[in-house]
Amino acid sequence: MVRKYVFTAAALLLLIATAACASPATELSPAVGTEGEAPSPDVPAVKPPDGAAETAALTAEPVSAGTLLPGMSAKSTRGHVWAEPAIDGDAVAIALAVATLGDHVHFEVLDGERVVGFIGYFCDDEFCVRADYCPLCHAERIESGWSLLVCRSCGVTFDTFTGESEGGTANFPSGTVPYTTDGGRITMSLADLLEAHARTVAGEDTLLEEPEVVEDDDDGDTSWPRCCRR
Repeated sequence: MVRKYVFTAAALLLLIATAACASPATELSPAVGTEGEAPSPDVPAVKPPDGAAETAALTAEPVSAGTLLPGMSAKSTRGHVWAEPAIDGDAVAIALAVATLGDHVHFEVLDGERVVGFIGYFCDDEFCVRADYCPLCHAERIESGWSLLVCRSCGVTFDTFTGESEGGTANFPSGTVPYTTDGGRITMSLADLLEAHARTVAGEDTLLEEPEVVEDDDDGDTSWPRCCRR
């Protein structure tokens, strides 16, 4: 009787082993997350939608306080540099070292109680400043790609120097904001910046109001005093 049970148990074990070998093997390949990190086993790996990489780049983590350069704003991220302007009366200065960290720099100033934003970049060795304002869709998402400005909201592109848009649908005002460089700083006029921003929003043709031309009706006469000339 004991021998019968032994043979029966051995037969059952052999049957189980045969069934296990006949089952198809399942290949387990761990999904790789961002920067090589494996995601949680409870979360399935999903292919990111189109444009997700760009969105991730625009929402990069802030730069740690220990790596901020003097004059760099805490709003800076690893993909977008923000300057913290030093304002003294009408003078607005940003650090040259911060302005040259990437292909462009963002900064903000106060217009009364309202914050207005700007983007600055070098074009043909000239520092150009534009309002962070799209003349076409009116969004405040202007970025620079070295050779072009682009609105990240509507996708329209602009010439970095002339401000003309692709297809001429809407243009930035022509001209530049005057500046000086001294002591490692780029200094501009607060009044000029606010005027440039206001004229961009208003759709003006020029960035700053052009000075009035005074006509000379004296036919080149330089004598003085003119009232006494006979």
